[in-house]
Amino acid sequence: MRNLLRSIFLTVLLGLSFPFLSMDVFAAEEYPLKGMYDDYFVISNNGSFLIMDDGSHVPVEPWLQWKWDDEYILRNVEFDGRPHEYAVQCAVRDNNPLYLNEIASVPLIAELAGPPWSDYARKGLSQETLNTNQEVISEIKKFYDSFPDWKTATDLEKAIHICKWISQAEYDYDLNDESYSLYGCLVNKKAVCQGYTSAAKLLGTCVGLPVQCLSTLSHTYPIFLVNGVWMSYEPTSKAHYLEIAHVYEPGYYIWLDFLVRERGITRDDYLYNWEILYPLIDELRTSETGLNVVLDYCRSTNYTIPVTLDKELFPDQRYAVTYGKQVPIIYVR
Repeated sequence: MRNLLRSIFLTVLLGLSFPFLSMDVFAAEEYPLKGMYDDYFVISNNGSFLIMDDGSHVPVEPWLQWKWDDEYILRNVEFDGRPHEYAVQCAVRDNNPLYLNEIASVPLIAELAGPPWSDYARKGLSQETLNTNQEVISEIKKFYDSFPDWKTATDLEKAIHICKWISQAEYDYDLNDESYSLYGCLVNKKAVCQGYTSAAKLLGTCVGLPVQCLSTLSHTYPIFLVNGVWMSYEPTSKAHYLEIAHVYEPGYYIWLDFLVRERGITRDDYLYNWEILYPLIDELRTSETGLNVVLDYCRSTNYTIPVTLDKELFPDQRYAVTYGKQVPIIYVR
């Protein structure tokens, strides 16, 4: 009788008191990205072939690739320009900046997408690489477990969750090689700026959020496209907030910085001044140097850096002073 009552009590407790609970809360789907990136995967050998002793050409067996990867575009798409410029044009045309997410490891995304992509992804990989990939996938599954409603989450919720997750890793002052990779951040829980940023990019792809980075010669950090606004996060200092990213700051782009300095343009001149910045960026676009992905996409969409945020889309705002202006920040809690 006691066991019966206990069974009834648990049924009521789990079924009525907590109707939102399901097994999905406790375990991530086996293939959480199934169907999500089918149009992004391609099977190709990029026209590669082996030259045999008799001079004949034997095509290399095709392998799994990412449709928007520079190498694939360079070898398979007729386009008069840099590979990433083609990806940017398509991203703008289709209003899909996910095309631009850098995929550090196509096999990892393929494993999360499941067959047939996962079958192709394993071809030719050493056992050591397969084992390493499984370690990373195990950590990604934990990320999914901690974020069961990621498919219906807002951009801001996705960005905050990614920031909190990568911040579990401690900064590696010993600068071990693995700490420069997403493996160091996600598996070893030790990272430097490159490791944090690579992990953020991967997790962004895992939840369908565009993630890029801003970099100088000695540092890099992730930026997230949240409700149409590029927001930055500094994981190396365990920052507790997201702030509006200054994606046009010349210091992040060597040649733009050169133009600004060469022409004596001060920060007070160019800050939030699109009449000065846009022509400089357009000048670089047509030069031999070109633009990187972030600068190209922002200029192609006529993106302007906001000084305020919509309080409905960005609740719980606080304020800080950046470049002499009071700007909103979003706490990562």
